[in-house]
Amino acid sequence: MRFSMRKTTEKDLHNLMTLWNRGDVMNFVGFPNGLSATMDSMTLWLEKINQDSSAKHWCLYARDLFLGEAYYRYELEGPSIIDIKLLPEYRGKNIAYRAVCTVLDMLFRDTPAKVAQVDPHKENGKSIALYERLGFERKEVFLYEGEAHVLMLLEKSMWRAKRLDSVHLDEITFENYIEAAFLSVHPEQEEFIATNSFSMAQAHYQPTCHPLCITADQNMVGFLMYNTEDIDDHLVWIYRLMIDQKYQSLGYGKRAMEQLIPRLKRISKTPCLRISFEPTNDRAKVTYESLGFRTTGWIEGGEVIYELTW
Repeated sequence: MRFSMRKTTEKDLHNLMTLWNRGDVMNFVGFPNGLSATMDSMTLWLEKINQDSSAKHWCLYARDLFLGEAYYRYELEGPSIIDIKLLPEYRGKNIAYRAVCTVLDMLFRDTPAKVAQVDPHKENGKSIALYERLGFERKEVFLYEGEAHVLMLLEKSMWRAKRLDSVHLDEITFENYIEAAFLSVHPEQEEFIATNSFSMAQAHYQPTCHPLCITADQNMVGFLMYNTEDIDDHLVWIYRLMIDQKYQSLGYGKRAMEQLIPRLKRISKTPCLRISFEPTNDRAKVTYESLGFRTTGWIEGGEVIYELTW
């Protein structure tokens, strides 16, 4: 199921209140009859969350269908807290795993957090299995209000290594092209690159172009496209590289290029690959130079042309 994570706003409060008031959702956190939340209490909660720079909260949707919530709180001392809750009808669809992956990426990127913590109820076997699958390690069992919980921790260094090792390139297919089309950069970066929808349309009519999605474990994090024979110089070119705004500055773009370049070297008829980008795109410049690309000194269509030779 394709879903999105949206920063929680006032328009989400009714859905969130319904989630929190369900006993089958809140049972393992000590509220077998739900929280009995009201819209007034929800509004006060949202005001506190918005004023707390150490906490981030999202609501999960499949189109306009509410699925659940995800959350982190950075703690200055000790492990930072993450959590996810889904409506029962949407469990078992791999939504929680993918959402928590995104939460962990943003926690470890956007805060100084070094360790993430969860503490599922000892009897909540599905949650424990989920967190073990993500790489959390069991540390101890402790009592909270008379109930046994399992303390589980995940170090940032372990998470980052796990995620980078999982990066791979996938073909664009009927099953994933819509998700690829909805990947987006930050608004201020939109001038640097064509949309993925345009790139996929270009590939449809220009058969030497090959679009790929960049995936970290099960999260689609970016998009790239290469051309096996540019119409002007007949060289192999990398036409596009973008990372979705949720996953930038995590090393995914560079790791994808490290996988793509050997593939292109094998198919290139000459020992040269080319790429171009806007002169003001400093992030692209740093990434490409770290991979061995060097400027040709040429500018075409307002973009600087770099090449990798071997």
